[in-house]
Amino acid sequence: MKIERSAALGRDIRREDGPSLAASTWDGVRASLRAGRVEEALAGIDYGCAEAKMMYDSMCGFADHALERLAEVAGDDEAGRRGSHVGTRGRDDAERLAAGWDEVRADVRDGRLEQACARIDACCAMAKAMHDDMCRLADDALTRLAQLAGDEEVHQLLRRRYRPVIERWLETTPRTRESVERGIEFQRGHFGSTSVREEADRFVVTCDPCGSGGQLRRTKRVARVEGAHDWTWNRENVPYYCTHCAVMWEILPTEMRGYPIRINLPPANDADPCVHLYYKRPEAIPDEYFTRISRVRGGAPTAGAEAPAAPCDEGEEARP
Repeated sequence: MKIERSAALGRDIRREDGPSLAASTWDGVRASLRAGRVEEALAGIDYGCAEAKMMYDSMCGFADHALERLAEVAGDDEAGRRGSHVGTRGRDDAERLAAGWDEVRADVRDGRLEQACARIDACCAMAKAMHDDMCRLADDALTRLAQLAGDEEVHQLLRRRYRPVIERWLETTPRTRESVERGIEFQRGHFGSTSVREEADRFVVTCDPCGSGGQLRRTKRVARVEGAHDWTWNRENVPYYCTHCAVMWEILPTEMRGYPIRINLPPANDADPCVHLYYKRPEAIPDEYFTRISRVRGGAPTAGAEAPAAPCDEGEEARP
């Protein structure tokens, strides 16, 4: 693994060429341990923990935003019931997980490498379970919000949540290669199964499944938007949770700078992979990818585009 400091992000990130970028950070840690590169393994553990925590925190933030709006619509009691149990359990699990990672580090320093690898497996399983719980909670809150207030309420919530996120993304990550690195980092932190290949005009990232919406669709009966809207890629029956990718990665960047950060190709069949396309030059993006979000190249909405929400000042580091 090649972990480097990003001055723009103010933190470390993996920077590798080719398919290795999509490989699990934890596989890299295990390889370092087998080769006896202890310091490299310890650095990988620190990075892997930060990678997973970033996406867990993102899931918590997503769920919190949805629950806050649900509380305004349905009352504090309903939203509180939905979030309190998972939230309390999550805090307890986070403490146990942090202690587990400390034990992994101690095993590595003391040369107990087989035990360290076993603990890594256990800690990763716990981290993934915590992440997936929050993903399900966010989906439940979005679904209930739509039931009580209508689909457009979900759309406006997503716009408010992700507008400041994308503003910062475009400031700190203007180039395609860095967006690919960060996008794949997100999938590793989501515990997704990802591959990447470079083509002449784009990078193609295949998520089988995506570690957030993809795993959700394969493990939970998800509710779906019945109608076709710009924020559902003008398709019917898109899961509520997955619509944030249309808003975050495509609609908002197109409005702000004239073209998407990436193109999402969500599957019609829940068992199929989701594909992300990162074009190297904006002029290479086919017109069809603007039409399906009711925008034209350059950012202007077309007839049928739905009204944007008022911007807000909330935000965090850009996370899906």
